[in-house]
Amino acid sequence: MNQKIIFFIDFNENSGLGHLKRCLKLNDVLKAKDTTFVSDKVFYSKKVKSIKSNINKFIKSNSKNYDIAVIDSYNINFNQQKKISIFSKKVIIIDDLCDRKFYCDYLINYNPLIDYKNYDGKISKRTTLLLGINYNFIVNSINTKNIKKV
Repeated sequence: MNQKIIFFIDFNENSGLGHLKRCLKLNDVLKAKDTTFVSDKVFYSKKVKSIKSNINKFIKSNSKNYDIAVIDSYNINFNQQKKISIFSKKVIIIDDLCDRKFYCDYLINYNPLIDYKNYDGKISKRTTLLLGINYNFIVNSINTKNIKKV
């Protein structure tokens, strides 16, 4: 695909590599050619462009349009998600906390124990929930054989 994709991730000296690693993997799955990552810290990669920026500053100064915006951040709230949707055709959120409201087209939570009820009142009617192990784009089929619902 020749899509323009932007990722907003938690990546700084206080976070681990989880958000970065899963978004790099999702970028491979999406086969994006033009990818930008926005975070609190710059990283170097041959495949993607990395920008160090505060989310509010980036939203105010952005003049580009994107096909997809992926948000993998605990720090981007509902109103900021809504503003991101203005310059992105589709918004995908990767979530694993179920602790707030979301404004997106797709929400991915690949926890094998997650349930649709966890998102009651937290998403709009336009949001498609992609829940459970079938949406785990990180592990391969060998790893998933050992995961069982309780």
